[in-house]
Amino acid sequence: MRLVEGRRQGITPWSFAQPINQKEANEAMATIREDRFYILFPNEAKARQFTEAVYRLVAVEEGTLYKVAP
Repeated sequence: MRLVEGRRQGITPWSFAQPINQKEANEAMATIREDRFYILFPNEAKARQFTEAVYRLVAVEEGTLYKVAP
């Protein structure tokens, strides 16, 4: 989270492993649709979860920060 704290007004750090209720799942889906969902340091398993769900990980900073795109 230190990558964005105090420097980017358009990014809100949000940490979760998996949405734990429907409200959080809906919020995650809305941020993806609004093109505001990023992932830090995705490992191979996490990257596969997104690609299997038909999302793309677009490198913003290779190996560090990726935008999740529909």
